[in-house]
Amino acid sequence: MKLSFAFLLFPLSFCLSCSLLSEKKIYVSMSGNDLNPGTKSQPLSSLEATQQAVREYRVGKPQKDIRVIIGEGTWYLDQPLSFTAADGGSDQSSVVWEGQGEGKTIISGGKVITGFRDAGYGIWWTQVDTSLYFEQLYVNGQRATRARTPDATDPMPRIYLDKSTWVYQPDSTVKNITVSVRDQGLFESLMPSGEFEMVVFKDWTISRFRASSLNDIPAEIYLKPPFALFDGPYNSIFAGSANRYSCYLEGDPVFISQENGHWNGRPAVCTTSPCPDKHFLRPW
Repeated sequence: MKLSFAFLLFPLSFCLSCSLLSEKKIYVSMSGNDLNPGTKSQPLSSLEATQQAVREYRVGKPQKDIRVIIGEGTWYLDQPLSFTAADGGSDQSSVVWEGQGEGKTIISGGKVITGFRDAGYGIWWTQVDTSLYFEQLYVNGQRATRARTPDATDPMPRIYLDKSTWVYQPDSTVKNITVSVRDQGLFESLMPSGEFEMVVFKDWTISRFRASSLNDIPAEIYLKPPFALFDGPYNSIFAGSANRYSCYLEGDPVFISQENGHWNGRPAVCTTSPCPDKHFLRPW
């Protein structure tokens, strides 16, 4: 029995060794060069060039397995890396992309933002390209709070709604929508410089509405078109029960405080995070 068992293991091990030897490996490293052949000693330097190398190899040898070995580091993409049937394997071969272990190889859709300067009052700012728009900012891997009011740490971190009304144009389209809030005087010192967002917490959903301006007395929020008039008969800001809904406002520099805030105003980015030399990431 022992001889028979050992005899059966031999061809299995032999076949596995043959499979590993026949596998095509393509290496990509941040210290590589896209003019290299993609070997371990001469790796490529970009994921785009590596993808093209995989496609070209598959055309010539469609039945051979391919394994892409991605080097350590954070790989920033300026645009999505899209995969099609030309990048995949078949019922006879496989294409595998692998990194260097958990947390060692990161593919990011973010963009590094640097050059922050101290603007005083705990605020740092920098200039960015006018085409760069984002709503999420990460500092040292942690998502920063977008400029908002009230602050999440305030005793009353939300504003409670009263009712919503709308006015029609002569052609029956909506001219404007006004959201009244319960507490007066909340917006006394707030003068948003442009468009911002109202984040509404309803019975079982959270909705975002674009807003254009505020009024102090009476306390009102003016929404910005295009308008969505219907978001459920019982879960709408126009429902009779909407006065139990709450919200906060975000996305304008006037909402920045010492406790929170990042704001993208194109061409400027402001943040209260006291680390101007750190990288700030913008996901798509």
